[in-house]
Amino acid sequence: MCGEPLPADAGNRRRYCGTTCRREAEFEIRRANGLLYRAEKRLQDFALGTVRIYDARQLKQRREECAAEVERLRERLRALLSTDTED
Repeated sequence: MCGEPLPADAGNRRRYCGTTCRREAEFEIRRANGLLYRAEKRLQDFALGTVRIYDARQLKQRREECAAEVERLRERLRALLSTDTED
């Protein structure tokens, strides 16, 4: 997370240099999960027709923006959960 070199370990791949970095990463994952949950709920509201926008063009645009946000958040979460570290 912070860019510090990872301590050597007995064969296990360490992803964090210490507790602070590990907790920061856990917080980021929880935050991304929460944002993704809310964005997916908004997208579901569009699908169910419970969003109150009466202009069809604006409704379509907002739905597309919401779908793009869901995809962006999914990619962010995948990156956070990835076990690959770039060296």
